[in-house]
Amino acid sequence: MTFREDVDEINLIEGMKTGTNKQQDTYVAIKELGILNELSAYNPVLCGTLPIGIDIMDSDLDIIMEVQELKYYEELLHSLYKDKENFTIKRTNIRGEEVVKVNVLVGMPKNHFFIGGGVIDEKGIPFFPNIPTEEIFSAPP
Repeated sequence: MTFREDVDEINLIEGMKTGTNKQQDTYVAIKELGILNELSAYNPVLCGTLPIGIDIMDSDLDIIMEVQELKYYEELLHSLYKDKENFTIKRTNIRGEEVVKVNVLVGMPKNHFFIGGGVIDEKGIPFFPNIPTEEIFSAPP
């Protein structure tokens, strides 16, 4: 059995459809972007902590591909995603292999809301106890 067959058996994307709220939001974003269909020729594989449900606040989603012709691949990615927020593309080396790295910011999910964890101390002063830094940086303006 190959690695690719193992991944197909697990079928991470379908698991995200009914997973945690973050996984479900990510599933919707992946479907809206159409990335798995648009890039299916490159055998996209979801990886990282998010698909398997052990993510933390700042976790993102990585999608790895099998690419032989980097120049054509770069051009394709640029044509598909150049209008997306914070689109960047660059070549770099990872473990001695030249790779193309692309970043796209999809943003917060629609109708997302934040619930504060504030309390009022014994002097009547409101504060947020033990709020992790990553929650501050991902809070809406």
